[in-house]
Order: sequence, then structure tokens, then C-alpha cells
Amino acid sequence: VESVPPARLVTTWSVPDREGVDEPSRVTFDLEPHGPIVRLTVTHENLFDASDQTEVSFGWPAVLSNLKTLIETGSPLATEPWLSNR
Repeated sequence: VESVPPARLVTTWSVPDREGVDEPSRVTFDLEPHGPIVRLTVTHENLFDASDQTEVSFGWPAVLSNLKTLIETGSPLATEPWLSNR
């Protein structure tokens, strides 16, 4: 949808079994300097319902935590966080 290297990426997101039923949601990744580090802000908008909000509220932190560990250590988390019990 939008690409502004290296600061912003906007893409659509849809649930495969609901394609054509509802409009895709929109995910924005913003990168900005924050002192000596970089701040990543992920915004997921236009979700279908409250259930989707609950899912992304669990899913994005799990994925980003795993990505952070991979970047810092060269290995992903030992247990996939999105598969753990909530």
C-alpha cells in the first residue's frame, strides 16, 4: 500500500478463510530514531471484529519478541511464543 524506505511500510492483511467476506485490515510499520536505538511502532487497523483485536493484541507482541531475540542473538526463541498457552 505504501513504502517509504527506511521509515515506513504499510500493507494489507486478511484472514485466508475470510477473503472476499470482509475487507482486508491494514498494518503499518513505522521506524524512527529514538536516541541510540530505533523505535518500531506497529499499528493494525480496520479489524473485522473484537475477536480479531484480541488475536492481533497477542500475535504481534509474540512475533516481534521472537524477531527481537533473533536479531540480538542470531537464534529465535526456543519456544514459539504464538503457540504458548494464553
